[in-house]
Amino acid sequence: MHFGYTRVSAKDQHLDTQLGALTAAGIAPAHFYPGKGLRGHHRAP
Repeated sequence: MHFGYTRVSAKDQHLDTQLGALTAAGIAPAHFYPGKGLRGHHRAP
């Protein structure tokens, strides 16, 4: 079983490209674990 972790750290970044890469690698969407950064001046919501 494989798991995938994605992360963005700014409001103008999106997970779409990273999620597509995980899907292409054969990782099931149920095993995706997205994260958003909370440091710096441009915090993701």
